Amino acid sequence: MLQPQLVSLHGPGDLDILLIAGVHGNELTPMKVLPDLYHKSEKEADYYKRLTFLIGANPYALEERKREGKYEEKDDLNRSFHTSYDSKKELKELIDLHQIVIDVHSSPRCCNLVLFDNDQFAPSLYQWCKKTGLTYACRNFNGDTIKKYVLSKGKIGLTVELCGTKMPTFGNIDTGAAFLRKLLRDLHLIKILIPNNDGSPKTWVDILSPAEGIISYFDGILGKRSVKGEAIGVINDFQGRPRNSIVMPCTGTVVDLPDTDYIKMGEIVASIQPD
Repeated sequence: MLQPQLVSLHGPGDLDILLIAGVHGNELTPMKVLPDLYHKSEKEADYYKRLTFLIGANPYALEERKREGKYEEKDDLNRSFHTSYDSKKELKELIDLHQIVIDVHSSPRCCNLVLFDNDQFAPSLYQWCKKTGLTYACRNFNGDTIKKYVLSKGKIGLTVELCGTKMPTFGNIDTGAAFLRKLLRDLHLIKILIPNNDGSPKTWVDILSPAEGIISYFDGILGKRSVKGEAIGVINDFQGRPRNSIVMPCTGTVVDLPDTDYIKMGEIVASIQPD
């Protein structure tokens, strides 16, 4: 079985950061990006006191190229792990040793972005992303993620989604590493320990399905900006014939996607955060 790699860099800065890759076994881009980022960060030590990399957090899932591990456990830190509960206890102990924790994922349906939940921490994360120019998406989600655990401890926790494919390309690796390098350097601007109500995200606009059918095509990508009237998908009838287009009701960013191809009339196809 693959073994997790745990390595740290030390510098003269103030930030104590943990980066995690490999929680989901079918997301390989972070497994390539973090080693690249490690080597680049050796020469850019001015902003961190300690920069730790956990590469391969869920070895069984990575070996099987599956999203989840072998066992179903309630306390899953976003997905079940192959080994016993003790492995999650060890992961929590490692997380507890750091002030900032960044859980890095990837998806072919995402550009490089910061992904946060529509909760009490969203307003300040939104302000930080707008101030730094980092691409972001906000979603309705309440899973037992690493980020949620970190925030519950009064620390800074982030989820990052990188553009990913089944076989990571050099382009994915380079742009992913560049996005993370910028994010790391902008961490000194983030203040999310005391949520505030200023500058919160605008109300989402939901796209409702105009008919029952199968989503045969969907061009919406989390974090992608599209303009009002743009067709971003197609719904087919059950004979495979195109029936309706999925059209942007306003100009904005896609922040939530359908999790199934089958859709009923009136159900939410996607959600948009208006400009």
